[in-house]
Amino acid sequence: MNFSQNFFEIFQIDVAFDLDGPDLSARYQALQRRVHPDRYAGQGDQAERLATQWATQVNEAYATLSEPLARASYLLDLQGVVLAQNPTLDPAFLFEQIELRESLDEIRQSGSL
Repeated sequence: MNFSQNFFEIFQIDVAFDLDGPDLSARYQALQRRVHPDRYAGQGDQAERLATQWATQVNEAYATLSEPLARASYLLDLQGVVLAQNPTLDPAFLFEQIELRESLDEIRQSGSL
């Protein structure tokens, strides 16, 4: 794993608001099996610390992506829109903007534009 990866890259899924919840959960469980600190017990302090950092990153990524509002906020953050600087934005408006951007991306990818 790479600490510079975004949360979508950690789970090797497309950057999108709509995602497959059961698939995300399965990927989370598989990653946790790989990076859980207990697997690195007895392999030295550095290995244990690194495993703890990985597990923490995976937990944070899963918590963010599994919750729609947190996922929307994270997607906006990836686009450079920081919600803390825009406290008056309506969440429904934000969801609509994300869906519109995804629709536009799909149209561009299909070559229909």
